[in-house]
Amino acid sequence: MNRETSSPFRHDECVILDVYDCFDGLRNGKKNYLKNVVSGNPFMTANLSLLSSRQRCSHCYSTNNKVYMKGEIYDVLPALCKDKEIQAIAANLIFFILKFVNLKNVETAQEYKDNIKKVYADLIRCYHKIFTEKGEHGEYIFSIFNDQVVKYVSPSLRKNKKNIIQELVLNSLCFFFKNNKTLKDRLDPNLMCEIVKYRKFLYILDCLSFDRHLLREGMTARQVDYLFSNFLNDRAHLCQAISLASLFLSDEHIGFSSPFKEDSAYNCRILLKYILQAQSKNCLFLFLDGVKCDDLKRDVYRWLTSVDEASGFFADYWAYLAAREYLLRSKARETGEAEEDPPSEGTLNEGAQNQNCVPWGKKSLHRQSDYYELPEEMKNISMVTNVEGLNRMIGTIKSGQEQHWMDSIYNDDRIYTPESCDDIITAEDINNHLRGRKRKYYIGIDIEWNRNQKATIISVATMEHIYLIDLLSVDYNYKILIHSFFKWLLENPFVCKLFYNFPCDMRILNSSFQGISILCTYLNVTDLKDPLLFLHQQSGVTGDSADSVVSCELFNRNIIETNDIELFKKVTTSSFRDYNGRVRHRNCDNSEGTISVSPSRTSDKLHFKSLNHLCQKILGKNLNKQLQLSNWSRRPLMESQIHYAATDAYVLIVLEGLLIERNYSSTCSSNSSSLSDVFVQKYKCRNCSWE
Repeated sequence: MNRETSSPFRHDECVILDVYDCFDGLRNGKKNYLKNVVSGNPFMTANLSLLSSRQRCSHCYSTNNKVYMKGEIYDVLPALCKDKEIQAIAANLIFFILKFVNLKNVETAQEYKDNIKKVYADLIRCYHKIFTEKGEHGEYIFSIFNDQVVKYVSPSLRKNKKNIIQELVLNSLCFFFKNNKTLKDRLDPNLMCEIVKYRKFLYILDCLSFDRHLLREGMTARQVDYLFSNFLNDRAHLCQAISLASLFLSDEHIGFSSPFKEDSAYNCRILLKYILQAQSKNCLFLFLDGVKCDDLKRDVYRWLTSVDEASGFFADYWAYLAAREYLLRSKARETGEAEEDPPSEGTLNEGAQNQNCVPWGKKSLHRQSDYYELPEEMKNISMVTNVEGLNRMIGTIKSGQEQHWMDSIYNDDRIYTPESCDDIITAEDINNHLRGRKRKYYIGIDIEWNRNQKATIISVATMEHIYLIDLLSVDYNYKILIHSFFKWLLENPFVCKLFYNFPCDMRILNSSFQGISILCTYLNVTDLKDPLLFLHQQSGVTGDSADSVVSCELFNRNIIETNDIELFKKVTTSSFRDYNGRVRHRNCDNSEGTISVSPSRTSDKLHFKSLNHLCQKILGKNLNKQLQLSNWSRRPLMESQIHYAATDAYVLIVLEGLLIERNYSSTCSSNSSSLSDVFVQKYKCRNCSWE
């Protein structure tokens, strides 16, 4: 390449391009190529010192594209951390991970899994060098979580790829620090805050289970003010401001107007002003949950219910109503009218299970008897946290599905006969046939996630047992097995999967599998959020209304809903006189020259705005949603959280059974015609296995 002064490249870019040429020559076996290029280029000779810190003889670094240093990642990153090279660290991590997760570089799924394992192994080895072998400034490894740095070093990196990279690094860091707690306690939170910035700072510390006491004592007033300033001026991060405040509200000596940290500019009064300005009850109740000192909580109540001396009215009427509602619910909990409430989501807290965070609305308090509860035989809920437990669950579900099909379908002459198979053409025929006889094998699925929309718990309910799959484990083999199981489950047409808001659950679930592959194929999925069809008998219409507008509307709806081609032909081939004389509004067939306007069976679409609304109408019970906003990232889960997650999945099976009994029709969806055809062939051969 010509390196004339008229070249559009800057000087430092020319240096880099020459270095790339040098390595091309080295790869081609040319001896002394680097020496010849440098000595033959005066500009290179004068600027060779620019490459000294980049180990120019063994590495390659681009300041233009921020590419990477050539070499093993565990040899490169420790030196970069020592030199505080934030951009270089992010660039190297991005290139290293993309090289292995790029699907263009692999041929089989097993090769891809092996690549992911190599990424984890090399990263763990890298952390050992950074943190244990007298490494310095290990906090700089967290620069990969600074989105501004990532965007600067790789402007074309897509969001989903960035999320995959950050998730892999975070999972590997969690695994490393889980086994090296003393090294985790040595991390400098102030330096991490400067590197990561405010958006993901608390989230990362929460994932690492960083000690609250060390964080409270280690943070400087400067960093505390920086975090509060950004959190409070961005309403999307207001809850994080409350999470940060909860670190200091646990101190018994803190006052209402005293700063959170000595020399800090922020205190409870300022934080409450921002909360009242946003008029967010959830945020206010999260704040009150974090106040441990009775004197401080009393001062907060006084301030919220203070009266304007000039007017005699409440200084803030919304604050008064919100405080009153919080106190009423606290009183209800104390008197046993409400269940034990959860810890507040988004806080780095330990213990403190008697919290008060619920979805607030205008409806009145529900007594415990108004809530749907799991049957006693379903309360033996299994927590799945490792590969062994997951394998047991998969084996139980597979054997249960096959046994159900053999005993309840194939071996029952009332359900399955060779003659009945002759009428089966599509998978929809099978589903309709089995649904009407309540013989389908159901599994209810629900997902719980935290405020960052990261899935933490998957509830899987069969008709015999309920399982809760913990997604916070950093064991990659465990996550691979979860992915394989749900791929099998979603594609298995012998299992009817029940969801509420299936697209949302799939989006959240796939975000947990970004480092593996996306789940996109599904068969026999029923989303109870979709409109339900209520089938009912249509009452007859008197013959006097033959010329009414209602009769025409009923007639048009009859043609459209029943797709009656013959009826359409009769209308289009009749004159107006013949048509008007032959229409009769009775529940009769199209016989004796009569066209039936009102069909004998009609359907109405019913919409339900939430799962709780559906339960109210079908079960006559409410769902206890007080734990919906609880901290699902906290381990171990409270017993009330376990029952909440299990109920949301199992109630889907109960609802589907009642919908069938009451003549409701729900939609069963699939997106693979080829797998549906396989399902039909297996059904006709009395085969119910699915691999």
